[in-house]
Amino acid sequence: MRCLCVILVALSVTASPAWAEPLRTLGWETLAQDPKPMADPLAGLDMWARDDLRFAAGVLAEVEAGRMSRDSAEYKAATAVLDAMRDNGLDVDRLIVALAEREAAITAQTTAVNSALDGEMVRLPGYALPLSVSTDGVMEFLLVPFVGACIHYPPPPPNQVIRVLAETPQRFADRYETVWLTGRLRAVTSSSDLDYVDGQARVPTAWTMEIVRVEPYATDPSAETTLGSFSPIALGPRISVSRRGGAHPSLLPKAE
Repeated sequence: MRCLCVILVALSVTASPAWAEPLRTLGWETLAQDPKPMADPLAGLDMWARDDLRFAAGVLAEVEAGRMSRDSAEYKAATAVLDAMRDNGLDVDRLIVALAEREAAITAQTTAVNSALDGEMVRLPGYALPLSVSTDGVMEFLLVPFVGACIHYPPPPPNQVIRVLAETPQRFADRYETVWLTGRLRAVTSSSDLDYVDGQARVPTAWTMEIVRVEPYATDPSAETTLGSFSPIALGPRISVSRRGGAHPSLLPKAE
């Protein structure tokens, strides 16, 4: 009789699901740390000046990183804008430094994760975006919080993108198929090459998930968020190498 009890206990342990430990259903907002408010060093300037300074700061950052030449049209336009602003009495050098510091702080916030979730078994809804597809199916994909992310729209912050690794091939009817994933979440930074019709993008991620279950999506009243209700964390305007068309009105020739 004792032997039979031991066998039954062993069978019950073997039959337990891989997520027998406590399982938490997450909302996307819980993956990131709460964003800290940051002052905008350009708050006192008009729309045109703010746009031009963000453009100039973005170009200078690209040149400093070696991704853009000083002979480029963008660099020449940026230096012309900065020279004109200096002539108008604006301390652009101080503002450029302040913008670079703010950009670094924003970047840090986009990669900061909720460390309490590292190693936890979780369940999360999202849109599956395949990375590697073979005749057998999909072994690796991104889970993103909204349709169009990384292809039609810029990628969400890295702490709002999950790189998913499957033990067995998965089959999705199309890109952005809605699913519930159950698996172990790891705070592991990486980047993945995403191919699409007219190019390729490198998508940074701050999370990795080893999945144990994939389910079709359906609204779950117990979930902290539902797909469609999530809004990416807004951290304010960032520096850019694109700019508003035309010149700042104060830089236009005066009418006679």
